[in-house]
Amino acid sequence: MPQVAVIGAQWGDEAKGKIVHFLAREAKLAVRFNGGPNAGHTVQDVYGTVQLHLVPAGALQPGCAGVIAHGVVVDLQVLEEELDEIRRQGRPEVALYLSDRAHLILPHHRLVEELEGTARRIGTTRRGIGPAYQDRVARRGLRLGDLADPELVLEYLTELEAALKERYGKAGFVPKQLADRLARFYATWKERIVDSRAVVARALAEGQLVIFEGAQGTLLDLDLGTYPYVTSSTTTVHGIGWGVGVRLSEGARVIGVSKAYT
Repeated sequence: MPQVAVIGAQWGDEAKGKIVHFLAREAKLAVRFNGGPNAGHTVQDVYGTVQLHLVPAGALQPGCAGVIAHGVVVDLQVLEEELDEIRRQGRPEVALYLSDRAHLILPHHRLVEELEGTARRIGTTRRGIGPAYQDRVARRGLRLGDLADPELVLEYLTELEAALKERYGKAGFVPKQLADRLARFYATWKERIVDSRAVVARALAEGQLVIFEGAQGTLLDLDLGTYPYVTSSTTTVHGIGWGVGVRLSEGARVIGVSKAYT
């Protein structure tokens, strides 16, 4: 079966990462399609225990590459720390593709979440997820593919800093320092920042097994969950089309993971 989707059936924390890691032994790709570093997928194996916030759990299996698709908002600092921990444990190097359309979580997103009271009001993870998606919808976000143009990035950050200081009195970053850090990341990762939809579509066309790894859970879905106490993305199986750009076939296997207690 070339397509398997693993979705949380409750409010998250159902052990989706464990299920994906097990199923990925025979998979070509493990694809994250929603959320951001508010996910916490724990894997326990011969190398030890690791909690993943952005790297797909299936990508820890040899022969299975990870894909962070455009529906995910990406905090590059969290991603780099996660990969450093994977290396520290002596695990094989993770093969990872990042969508050039994925939006970035920048330092001011966490700041805005606190200053506007969202974190306190509805109990968010305080990781800047909501404000990053807000910028995405408002068409004012910065995407991974934009990092190919360092002048554009510096101009964007300079204008953003001025706007944030005018509104909040502070920005939470220095434009040149942040632009330099983003440039260093791009220099390292540019060969892996790709059209992720095409990567996934190609694997499916070849009949390869692709696992779609959901984050959070059905009851946290922005539209179908317990609104307003929800996350900022589509957490159900419908998020695959939204967050990857491919559709599940009629023969796809969809696995809902739930706790025996909550």
